[in-house]
Amino acid sequence: MKKQVQKKGISIVQKVSILAGSIAAIASFIVGSLIVSGSEDIVYQNALNRLKHETNIKSLNLVSDIKGLSSDAQYLVGTPPILGIPRAINNGGIDPFDDSHLSKWQSRLTMIFSELIRAKPDYLQIRYIGIADNGKELIRVDRRGNNIRVTPETELQEKGDTAYFKNAIKLHSGEVYLSDITLNREFGQVSEPYTPMIRAATPVYFEEKLFGILVINMSFDAIFNNLIENTPKELIPYVINEQGYFLAHPVRAMTYGFDLGNEITIKDVYPDFDLDMNDDLRVHEYTQVINGDVVQVVKTHYDPELHDRYFLVILATSHDNLQSGAKQLRQQSFIIMGLLVTISLVATAVLATRLMRPMRLISKAAEDIACGREVSNLPVDSRDEIGELARSFDDMQHQLEDKERELLISQGHVHHANKMAALGEMAAGMGHEINSPIQAICFIAQRVQRQLEKDISKDEINAAMEKINNNVKKISDIINSLSKVSRYSTDDDFVDTRIGDLIADTINMTEERFKLNNVKLEVNYHEVSENLIIQCQRLQINQVLINLVNNAYDAIRESDGKWIKVDIRRRANFLQIAITDSGLGIPEELVDRIFEPMFTTKDIGKGTGLGLSISNDIVSKHNGQLYVDKSAKHTRFVIDLPIVHIEK
Repeated sequence: MKKQVQKKGISIVQKVSILAGSIAAIASFIVGSLIVSGSEDIVYQNALNRLKHETNIKSLNLVSDIKGLSSDAQYLVGTPPILGIPRAINNGGIDPFDDSHLSKWQSRLTMIFSELIRAKPDYLQIRYIGIADNGKELIRVDRRGNNIRVTPETELQEKGDTAYFKNAIKLHSGEVYLSDITLNREFGQVSEPYTPMIRAATPVYFEEKLFGILVINMSFDAIFNNLIENTPKELIPYVINEQGYFLAHPVRAMTYGFDLGNEITIKDVYPDFDLDMNDDLRVHEYTQVINGDVVQVVKTHYDPELHDRYFLVILATSHDNLQSGAKQLRQQSFIIMGLLVTISLVATAVLATRLMRPMRLISKAAEDIACGREVSNLPVDSRDEIGELARSFDDMQHQLEDKERELLISQGHVHHANKMAALGEMAAGMGHEINSPIQAICFIAQRVQRQLEKDISKDEINAAMEKINNNVKKISDIINSLSKVSRYSTDDDFVDTRIGDLIADTINMTEERFKLNNVKLEVNYHEVSENLIIQCQRLQINQVLINLVNNAYDAIRESDGKWIKVDIRRRANFLQIAITDSGLGIPEELVDRIFEPMFTTKDIGKGTGLGLSISNDIVSKHNGQLYVDKSAKHTRFVIDLPIVHIEK
């Protein structure tokens, strides 16, 4: 009788492979089903987000064009001929400043107008209008296609009855009036071809009296055409004003009903469009679903002086169009899910055997590392991910010691890194601050050159050279301050330092940026001499002051009536420096945390949370104290520094 041979059963590895594969297949099916069930909402939301993004981009482009128009108007008012002309007119046709004839100033201004129109294709007209003679144009330059035309004196018009003239003469110096976007008119009639136009008008004051206005006419025809042409076919673009009239529409006949005598508005396209929502200043963007269309609206205020003036940029598309991607994704998801389930079953069975042994070794290695034992017998020769993991474990012990040493070294550089970050924030202001004296030097040199032709006296030459020397010294002071503050200074000695020099270095690094952003910086020495000497690490204390002043600037950047005060007082053997800004103060629940490392109230990407922590460390190193004055109405940081430093 033959002995029955027992068949070999399924091995544990095979059982684990089948079990793992089955679990993977079931999990893939469940997760895939959940993903597919939610895919429609996800894809729809993504499509809606793209719609919102596209609408915001178009809105920002329009606002950018209008802001550029306002900036150019302010720039032109500051050019020399603008005031040279009234000086010459009031002096019988000769400018007493440099003996230039009125016609010469007019020629110069005409050239400036012509070059600006040539550089800006959307500018159709620039005018200098006087107050006298019912707003008689003094100089007018027009674009006619690609040609630039200077209007003869006989064709100059009176503009005293126009809305932009009446509004502009009410403004203060430096303000700009922006008109509504309307069709261009000549002699009170809409001109053809129809050209949508916006006008920027700013007053010109001479000897503190209103002399005239400067006006730039910018065409929106190409801008609106570009907006429509660059919109994807599946989206319908509109731009409307606050009354609902179309400023831009794929069908031109639908636009400017208020100028062309028709009443075509957004209500004719979408009867249920909610214009009343536009009255809420807090609403800048919203979505409406009307008649099966998704309508994305961005409300854009283009006149900073008048919040009730705005236009609406609209992109519309059908609801089905936004959801079309979801249907396609659902079909593809089921196909991919089936493939993944099949592949997971096969792959799990194949890899389970190979993975079991290396995984046990990895598990043992993890236990050794957790217990602080040396790791050995790792499968580092494996060429797959397990081998990479094994090599990572092998490298980990060596890297731990290296990381500890690097951490100690990096801590010594944190102060310097924070300082450089602060300098980066001030880069734009420093460039402008250096550029201003350079321009002054250029203007003085040009003036001396002109005067040399008229036998300028030696005293006048010396005076001009003195101005040049002063501006060169100012540039040198700025560069020296930047160089000193950027230097690594953690290990500097404590030296005698004038309090006036500390404050001067801080002002040199921040003053111009504050001027550019209308921030008033005020320094008050309360019965304290600028020559008072304290012992400190000068550059370290400079870093603290600059950081606190920059924090104050960031806190009030978007507010009105911006100011920062630096008050210096003496309290017995301590010097007290208080920095106060026009903000409303720090919330009580945050005051006790602001000196913690990595804690910041700024937006993501705008603050490291290290500035106040490092500043506190620096002041503590000086045996001083940095704290928030909770009793102050506004945000107020106070530094108490001993006048004579004594090592602890």
